[in-house]
Amino acid sequence: MRAVISLVIISILTLFFSPPILAQVPDAPTPAPTSFLASKVNRALVITEFSVRLTDAYTSHRNLNDPCHCFTETSSLFGENLTPVFKSSVGAYSFSVGVATGVTLISWWLWKRHRHPKVFHGIARLGLMEDSAFDADADVNNIHLWIEYGTP
Repeated sequence: MRAVISLVIISILTLFFSPPILAQVPDAPTPAPTSFLASKVNRALVITEFSVRLTDAYTSHRNLNDPCHCFTETSSLFGENLTPVFKSSVGAYSFSVGVATGVTLISWWLWKRHRHPKVFHGIARLGLMEDSAFDADADVNNIHLWIEYGTP
């Protein structure tokens, strides 16, 4: 009972003296909305996205053009097999740059939404991270195939 009374007294004293103290503390300035590429994190995520996509294009193209013809591209786009695209270097790189550009533009569009900026900023970054992580897994698999089967 004694602890409850002392807690109530401390709470009342805190409430009584806190308004003058809080009135003296200036409000922190609100940060101005920044552009998408003004953030170092966003620039790093975009660079990672393009790097991982181009590495996937290189490793997939190299695995599909080995002399034994024992590798296939397992990814598909809306049910279509992407092996013919990745067999040519122009197709592999243009597809990868196009997808990376598309993901970056969607993230940029989400970043500039004004209704709930914290939510949309998080979703924009999450999209870049998810796509990079998904493609990094494909890169690791392609490099593992090089090491295990010794493609040229």
